[in-house]
Amino acid sequence: MEQCRHVKNRIEGSHEATRRASSLPILLCHGNSDEVVPCYYGERSSQVLSLAGFRYVSSKTYEGLGHYTVPKEMDEVCNWLTSRLGLGGARA
Repeated sequence: MEQCRHVKNRIEGSHEATRRASSLPILLCHGNSDEVVPCYYGERSSQVLSLAGFRYVSSKTYEGLGHYTVPKEMDEVCNWLTSRLGLGGARA
């Protein structure tokens, strides 16, 4: 977690970076059965980003998902990107 503190300190040390970070939307997706990167690290990443000044951090945990993607997750990521980028509405 030393790297997280380093990033947080660098962002907080730059007023411009803090201003830009506060408006940047971020989506974190993680499976709660991931044995490569435990789900805790996804949750902790969300906390660290919020503490660093990111105001629009969304976090989604997928029940039973390991270290891979599934169509449901990709559909939700596409919908999130579509809505954040103003690309004409989310897919059904």
